[in-house]
Amino acid sequence: MVNNTPDKSHKNNTHSNHKILVVEDDFISFYLIKEILVSYAPFLIHKTDGQEAINYLEKEHSNVSLIILDIILPVMDGINTIKIIRKKNWNIPVIAISAAVNKGNEEKCYEAGCNAFLTKPLDFDKFKVAVYSKLSVSSH
Repeated sequence: MVNNTPDKSHKNNTHSNHKILVVEDDFISFYLIKEILVSYAPFLIHKTDGQEAINYLEKEHSNVSLIILDIILPVMDGINTIKIIRKKNWNIPVIAISAAVNKGNEEKCYEAGCNAFLTKPLDFDKFKVAVYSKLSVSSH
C-alpha cells in the first residue's frame, strides 16, 4: 500500500510550501529520496508508475513544484511520462533519475523535456543541488 499522505514532519525550512511528486517504483530508493527531500519540502507525494503520476497531475499539476521521476517504471516509463507532461504544457521542473546509465537514456530524457538527469546510486550532494536549484526557480 502506497502512502500518498504528505509528510509534514519537518515544517521549519525555507521551502515548506513546496509539494514534490516522487515517481519511483523501488521502495528503498523512494525511502532514500524521501530522507533527502524532507528537509526541502515536507509535502511529498509518491507514485509508483508514470500512469499514476499523470492521473495525479491531471488534478493537481498546479500544486506541484517539482517532479522526481525514475526512468524505468512499470505501466508507463519515465520518458513517456515526461513527454505527456510537456505536451500538456504543465510547467513543472522534472529531475529524471536512472540506474540504467548510458548516453542514450540521458539524451532521450532531455529530448523529452526533463530539466536535469541524475544517475543512481544518487550522489546526495548533486541531488540536493539539483532539487534546490529547481525549487528556487519554481513559481510555486
